[in-house]
Amino acid sequence: MADALHYLTLQDMQWINFQVTGKVHPYRYDLLEEATFCQYGYGSSADLFGQAAKFLLGFRKLAPFDAGNDATAMVGFVAFLALNGRECRLDDDSLPAWLDKAARDGLKGDDLAAIVHEHGHRAHAPDVREIIAVVLDRYSNTLRGLVEDVEPATP
Repeated sequence: MADALHYLTLQDMQWINFQVTGKVHPYRYDLLEEATFCQYGYGSSADLFGQAAKFLLGFRKLAPFDAGNDATAMVGFVAFLALNGRECRLDDDSLPAWLDKAARDGLKGDDLAAIVHEHGHRAHAPDVREIIAVVLDRYSNTLRGLVEDVEPATP
């Protein structure tokens, strides 16, 4: 039996939004809940790539925050993959074009196989804040392009 997937919470997504924008923004709770729940799949909820694709596009579309939704979705997407033992191969220079293409053309789980690789399984639950901090650091240029006047908060 496969290991259960790890998920980001509503509070994680609020914290990510604060980190990428440097401010606490108003949001619609119903949309935040629906956008965050895009991580889950039907039935066994074990299709990591399909769920990650749905999460990225669904969060961007629902846009629950008054600002920073695209950046929050990107960080959540990469962190969701990392929480589940996958690392995005795209670097900070190539991720923005890939995100634009995904938003324009759509994205399926099969599309992710080319941009991620397995980085190992964890014997314990992953440290969500640590993973998010790594994503924020690794993709700082991408984030600056997704959010105007980014003023990252200190953890």
